[in-house]
This record gives sequence, C-alpha cells and structure tokens, in this order.
Amino acid sequence: MRRNIIAFSGIPRPSITKRIARAHDDHLPLIPALLAEIGQLDTELVWADVRKEDLVKFSEYFNFSDAEEWRFYLPAFISFELRHYPSGSGYPALERALENPAGRLALLSPDQQWCVGEHVALMRKPRRIAAWLQADFFVRDALSSRKSSQALMSQDASGHSDDGHNLR
Repeated sequence: MRRNIIAFSGIPRPSITKRIARAHDDHLPLIPALLAEIGQLDTELVWADVRKEDLVKFSEYFNFSDAEEWRFYLPAFISFELRHYPSGSGYPALERALENPAGRLALLSPDQQWCVGEHVALMRKPRRIAAWLQADFFVRDALSSRKSSQALMSQDASGHSDDGHNLR
C-alpha cells in the first residue's frame, strides 16, 4: 500500500468532483453556479481525504467519470479495498470499470499503472481461489459419486462388495 501512496501523491483535485459527476449523471441543469455549489460539498483536497462514507455512497463513480477524475479518486478506492483485503469492499462498479477502463487510465504514470495492475490481479485472486475450491469440490464430489456407483454395481445380493466390505 505504501507504493500506492507514493505513486499517487501530488494528484490535483479534478474540476469535476464526485458530486458534480453525479449531478451530470442525474441530468441536473449544468448551471455553473449550481455546479460550484455542489462541488463545494466535496471537501477533499487530496485523494487520501476522501471519507469512507463517500467511498460507499459514490461507489458507482467510475461508471461515469473521466481520466482526470479517475486519477484523483482511484487511489482512495483502491487503498480502502486493500485495507479490507481479502473481504474487500466489493465495489462492483470499480471492478467492472477496471476490467474495461476505456482510456481512463491514460493520465496515469507508469508507477500508477503498475499499482492499478497489481490491485486488479490481487482482487481477481480470491475469485480464482474460490473457483479453484469450487472446482476441487466438484472433482472430489464426482470422484466420490463414481466410487459409490462402482461399489454399488460390484455389490452382490448379500450387500457385500467385491472387496469384501459391507455396503449396507
């Protein structure tokens, strides 16, 4: 996480903050005075100041933000997920957005891109482990069922199998 903090230090606050982005998404009138008032509600000056409550409240942010906004808010979401790994925050919008960023990572430096890549790989890991465990369970279940079927087929009328075990 330390590399995250160093890589994303000094990122300027975007002109379109999370609440302004939501206003755009909600099709509010784009009156400059209204947008300025909405923007004042976002008090963070650096990404580390983004409150946990806002991370939850604005978790869909990455669906409708641009590269400048991603660069500022992305490290806040990633850091929060890393602090709560492996359970994570479960930000599906962030996960979907990172799988298909559509050029929104263009402003990131190589170090920042590395941090994002490592985060994506780490967040996929529990899914891979879960898939492996599930596959392992099905393989063991199938093998167990196959052995039971074979034992039943080799059983004679007295309930004994070919190997002498009583299956009843």
